[in-house]
Amino acid sequence: MSEESGAPVVLDDALGYADPIRRQRMLATLHRIAREGTTQIVVLTCEPGRFDRLAPDAYVRLEA
Repeated sequence: MSEESGAPVVLDDALGYADPIRRQRMLATLHRIAREGTTQIVVLTCEPGRFDRLAPDAYVRLEA
């Protein structure tokens, strides 16, 4: 990846079974990437509260 643009990151409930420490580290990493603004992050989850720290520009709620 270059510093000008990063590859998109897609997570499909990746932290569902992670322990609290691992989840905290992963969220800190994703938060840093999101702040840089060069990489699009797409998170698919049934527990949106896990990702509140990412300060998203947009939420898209998919209904059943």
